[in-house]
Amino acid sequence: MEGKYELAIIVPVYNAEDSLGESVQSLIQFRGNFVGNLQIIFVNDGSTDDSYSKLVNLTSNLSFISVINLESNKGKGFALKKGISFANAKYVGFTDIDLPYGMGIFNSTYNKLNDNADLSMVYGSRHHADSEPEQDYGIVRKIGRKFFSNIVRAITPTDVKDTQCGFKMMKEGFAQKVVESSIVNRFAFDIELFMVAHANNKKISPVSVSLNHTKESSVRIVVDTIRMIYDIIRIRYAYHTKHY
Repeated sequence: MEGKYELAIIVPVYNAEDSLGESVQSLIQFRGNFVGNLQIIFVNDGSTDDSYSKLVNLTSNLSFISVINLESNKGKGFALKKGISFANAKYVGFTDIDLPYGMGIFNSTYNKLNDNADLSMVYGSRHHADSEPEQDYGIVRKIGRKFFSNIVRAITPTDVKDTQCGFKMMKEGFAQKVVESSIVNRFAFDIELFMVAHANNKKISPVSVSLNHTKESSVRIVVDTIRMIYDIIRIRYAYHTKHY
């Protein structure tokens, strides 16, 4: 592994073989425009298609790209924690495999964290006043998202309106604190980030996003919502017992 990078970008991958080529090329191109030295980490979360082999073929001769392979599906949170633990950078960010928030957001967010010594995490918010409207995902998904958002705000002591946006960036120390104290492995990991920040009086800040999804979400509305509610209850208990 090379010396310390400025930024590590972690990308969890699950059955995404069709979008890998374009995403890898976009990340490589972005590296040439980034203000510092960049590390890219893909975490294959037990994909059942050819995602892992395709990732290896696309990146095998690039020393700044690492591919972590999980033999079975462990969940987005588990994959991200593996990536964070492997990262060797001052700042750690993550995004979805189809890069739905674009690449420019990494430069602007890095600058915001770098310019504010007291800021520990910056997160994308689709509720931000400057965020562009989302594409229409249908009434079921809209209702599910609103229901889940209300559950989060009712059960946890946070006023964050959009915990589940797939873009976040953290300073190294806070990222390691999250990994050390995390108790959930799936989608509720995003919520846990905010709870760890809240418990440790860490300053966080939202940024606007422009969303352009090209890959269908792997979230199963009913099953994953039930699982996430269970994990939120676990997170709340951990918070109140001062685990974080």
